[in-house]
Amino acid sequence: MNSSSAIKVGLVGAGCMGRGIAFQVNSTPGMSLSWVADLDPAAASETAALAPGAQHHTDCHHLLKNDPIDVFVEATNSIGPAAEYCLAAIHSGAHCVLMNAEVDHGGKEWESYNKLFRDQVLNNQNKDGTYKSVTESHGLNKVSFSEHYRTCLATLMLETYYRFLPGTGAKTN
Repeated sequence: MNSSSAIKVGLVGAGCMGRGIAFQVNSTPGMSLSWVADLDPAAASETAALAPGAQHHTDCHHLLKNDPIDVFVEATNSIGPAAEYCLAAIHSGAHCVLMNAEVDHGGKEWESYNKLFRDQVLNNQNKDGTYKSVTESHGLNKVSFSEHYRTCLATLMLETYYRFLPGTGAKTN
């Protein structure tokens, strides 16, 4: 992405949090909401209307495949689909932002999400501790960031929820 290009954002989840994200992205210079996905077509349409030009759909995977983005925001509040959507977004080369549902919920849903996410991150770690680029791990033709940057992001993704779990203050096993 060159410096004059807007950061393209895709959003899944058109509830209260999703509408807030759509409004914020639309109000931020240098960012553009490309699309909104939600299982409720009316909610997706209503949220996309907050950012003129944003498309809406009920199928997040369709949008990830057909309208490449730079940043993926997951605001579904649904643990299982969130993990699936986030892994698809990471595989597409997008940066991934989660709006806390996975961290706050805990229990078997958290364990399932954690295993998918943790294993995906750890499986893409090189023997020297750095992290593979998207093109190395998935064969995609996407801009690649430096080893240092990728390693910092992966470390933060793992460190944050292991240190601060759960966000609700509930006890976990």
